[in-house]
Amino acid sequence: MKSKKRAAVLLAIGALVFLVVAWSLFPLIYLWIISFAGMGALPAKLELPKRLTLGNWQEVLYGKDNLWPYMLNSVIVAGTTVVMTLLIALPAAYSFSRYKTRVTSTLFTSFLFFRMMPWISIAIPLFFMMKEYGLLGTRIGLSLAYLIYTIPFSVWLMKGYFDMLAPDSHISAYPHG
Repeated sequence: MKSKKRAAVLLAIGALVFLVVAWSLFPLIYLWIISFAGMGALPAKLELPKRLTLGNWQEVLYGKDNLWPYMLNSVIVAGTTVVMTLLIALPAAYSFSRYKTRVTSTLFTSFLFFRMMPWISIAIPLFFMMKEYGLLGTRIGLSLAYLIYTIPFSVWLMKGYFDMLAPDSHISAYPHG
């Protein structure tokens, strides 16, 4: 009797999960389907398009205002931000983890303070600073703006990782022989 009750509960939970997932994914699936409708052929009510075409996708990917230059900009900015974040945050997190002094404690707290600041509170000063140095509208300017939040978060995250490592674990990286 218990196994039938358990099976019924599992079936009800599975049905509920299916309904929630279907409810959540329906707008995305419908958006994908109507992306194949021709220009101006969007359905007025909830129905499938009458004529399917790849014209919208061709316009976005290969048309006059195609997507690829913007994707390249995003990849360059993201890559620059990741590399600069790692170059700055990795040594900082390691030193915060290994060298415990009042100064490092205060500096680490200030890193967390910058993480807690709302973005809008530094947007105007950042704008004027970027304008002063000629970095407005440049990839490096955007990367520097992202660094304001990625560095404190990365330092905080990596410090926790370095705290878990044994203090003598770096010795195993030395070559033996």
